Amino acid sequence: MTKGQRLTLAETADAIRRKDHLIAVPHVDPDPDTLGSAVGLALIAQKLGKEARVYTPEAVPFDSRFLEGLFPIDHEWSDTLRVSDHEPPYHDLSPPTWHPVVLDCGDPRRIHPAAKLPPIWLNIDHHLDNAGFAELIWVDTSAASTAEMVARLGFELGVEMDEAIATALYAGMLYDTRGFVIDKTNSETYRLAARLVDAGANPARINRYLNEQLSAGALRVMGMALGHLQEDLDGRLVWATITQAMLAACGARIEETDLILSELPKIGKAEVWFLFKELPDGAIKISIRSRGKVNAHAIARAFGGGGHRRVSGARLELPLSAAVELMLTAARTAMQLQPAGA
Repeated sequence: MTKGQRLTLAETADAIRRKDHLIAVPHVDPDPDTLGSAVGLALIAQKLGKEARVYTPEAVPFDSRFLEGLFPIDHEWSDTLRVSDHEPPYHDLSPPTWHPVVLDCGDPRRIHPAAKLPPIWLNIDHHLDNAGFAELIWVDTSAASTAEMVARLGFELGVEMDEAIATALYAGMLYDTRGFVIDKTNSETYRLAARLVDAGANPARINRYLNEQLSAGALRVMGMALGHLQEDLDGRLVWATITQAMLAACGARIEETDLILSELPKIGKAEVWFLFKELPDGAIKISIRSRGKVNAHAIARAFGGGGHRRVSGARLELPLSAAVELMLTAARTAMQLQPAGA
């Protein structure tokens, strides 16, 4: 695949100005960063007088549904769909040329396989090892979130941020920085967040949307998973598993269980921790976290996943026990190359 043209922030803003119909596309298994970035970009495009849509074949996760109240999210694609409630369908007109913008996604395999899209025009991303699959690419691996990049883009475009844009982008930043605490969080991150609050983002309300909507069943299943927590390498390697049977027994939704990842780093000796989740189709979703000495991205990348040095993930079409053994073997190999306490 031919690599696309790499852009700066200013060049990305110029490219956006030249297009009139944009589709903002989140990655598969969308989280608040990719969805908040997509909604924020679509709202920014509308402010510039452009037609914009957000498209994903997947249902929006429960913790991000408030974003649909800021901008409608399409789950089916057709050039004949209306671009707004005030315009007729394009059945008797030539449809516009839509330009997909894929957000927070560094690998084309992370675009939902059911997505029916024109060729990808622009990719905005902050992940390591971006595959360069779009015609144009703006990648900033120093950014703490893609939402941060879209916020910078909005200001570069001279858009007057309003409450809806600020809410979508602040949500993405809050989520991907784990509450503004990851190592990529810096003074610029806080300055951007402050500008979004000034524009109308409500930090307390957004935190409730993202972090305070769990069911009682979610707490029960997290308790069950923590009760069966396992460790190796003298506590340096820690992992938990969540199965479909556990979810059914506790009455929990699988998308509620990621908060367990905020508990595992509280184990002082842990250097790498995993969460293995059995999906309804039998595949295994793996979340990998590292304090930084061990490269979580390298472990995930070896199995078709990716992300960042400290935060990465992958998906394996294997039975749970096989997926656990495969990933832990890779982790042990990587960790034994790093002396404890190094």
